[in-house]
Amino acid sequence: MVAEKIGESVEFEGVTYTVGAAVSVNKRSDYAGLVGKITEIATEGDMDTDNDCIDIYCDFEEPTDPAVIERLEKRFSYIYDEPRTLQDICLDGIVMAPDEISLID
Repeated sequence: MVAEKIGESVEFEGVTYTVGAAVSVNKRSDYAGLVGKITEIATEGDMDTDNDCIDIYCDFEEPTDPAVIERLEKRFSYIYDEPRTLQDICLDGIVMAPDEISLID
């Protein structure tokens, strides 16, 4: 199943994830410190990953906090083994696992 319309929801492990909901990214993710919105939720055979959970697609706001920007640039420079700036890091359509994000009220 794919939920992609604003307001469509999927429940996973007691938490309801809704397209359009605001989220923040925790330290388990390479995108730690970002905030954004859920744009799509995929389950079972419609997922793009092999995760044992659900795929939650998010679009993130460009950070303005210098510490968050520096962490992202360092993290992605390490991952790609070459220097990366914020402009080199895609912030839209990012697949997140439920344990990487928190819903913002």
